[in-house]
Parts: sequence; structure tokens; C-alpha cells
Amino acid sequence: MAEASIHLSYLRLRRLIGICGLALPIFGSIVIGDILPSISHYYYSNANVLFVGILSILGVFLISYKGYDQEEEWISDNLATTIGGIAILLVVIIPGKYVWTDFPTAWNYSVNCPTFYCTDEDSIFRVIHFVSAGIFFLAMSWLSIFNFTKSSNTKSNKVYIFCGIGMIVILLLTILVEFILDLNTSKYFIFIVECIMLLLFAVSWLVKGKALRGGINS
Repeated sequence: MAEASIHLSYLRLRRLIGICGLALPIFGSIVIGDILPSISHYYYSNANVLFVGILSILGVFLISYKGYDQEEEWISDNLATTIGGIAILLVVIIPGKYVWTDFPTAWNYSVNCPTFYCTDEDSIFRVIHFVSAGIFFLAMSWLSIFNFTKSSNTKSNKVYIFCGIGMIVILLLTILVEFILDLNTSKYFIFIVECIMLLLFAVSWLVKGKALRGGINS
């Protein structure tokens, strides 16, 4: 009975982690009634509480998650989720750059920082923010590809691999387009790729939590 209860608790935690990944861009956009150039911009908006709250909850959930911790694994469940949890908390603690011209003119934003702390355009903290977000998605990709696939369910394993590889490919594509080639992309390019990666992250965890049909025997 105790073992069954623990198993159900893990399923709930996995589902909550997946739901957190989906919640931020959806509810953030609903609260402010607009889409911003990136999810990080919501830190400086009326959805600040949602941005900080949801990502903080996600970080705590990941750090508190205790999966299989086998000695023969190079990166165990525990290590991957702890790295991901710490990384996403850094994303919250160190916000992205504040460029007031990126916000809707109706908001009447100015060069004056609207929150407790703002990251300047050329600040090293802007780099830390981006790197932390990248580490989060890399940790979640590793978990999805190499740890979740210990499942005996072939269909679920295909979903995990697809989601994990998808996050890595999109992350590398974003780095190439935005930082190496410096292409003139759509204003919402970063927001779109962030939403896709969060969707892949959420699907992987929801399947693992048996919230989706593909994860019945995961």
C-alpha cells in the first residue's frame, strides 16, 4: 500500500512538472492580453507574479524530484532534475535584458526599470540568464532521451526520444539563427521557439506521469 501511494505521488509530481511547462506562456499571454518577443519579457510585465511563481514552483518540483539514482549512470535522474531545477531558478533570479522598446506602446513603458531589478543590454547577467535557460533544456533533453527511455513501453520511448531531440535541435537552431548568423527574424521568433521547447518538455513529463495515453505503461 505504501509503495503504491509513493508511486501515485511520483505520477502526480511528474504531471505537475509538465503542467508548469505549459502554464507560463498560456496564462502569461492571457493576463497581459498580448504576446511579447520572449517569455523572459513577462518578468517585466503585469504577469511578473506568474513568471516568478510558476518557474519557481517548477524549479522546486525538479529539485525535490527523486527518480532512479543508479550508480552506473553517468547522469542520474536526480542529478539531471537537480541541475534543471537550479538552472530554472537562476532564470527567475537573474532576469533577461530589459529593452523597453520591445513592449507594446500602450503600456507606456520607459527606460526606468518597472521591477525590483532589471538586466541591462550589455550586462553579463543577460548571458547568465540565457545560459541557465539553455542548461535547463539540455538537462531536460538528457532526462527524456536517456533516463525516461528505460521504460518498457516502446511507444512512450519514441515520444521521449522525439521530445528530447526536438528540444536540443530547436535550442541549437536558435543559437545559430540569433547569435551566430544574427539573422533578421520575426519579432516573436524567440517566443515561438520557447513555446515549442516548453511543449516538448511538457509532453515528455505528462507521458511519464501517465497523463497522456502514450504513457500508460511508462
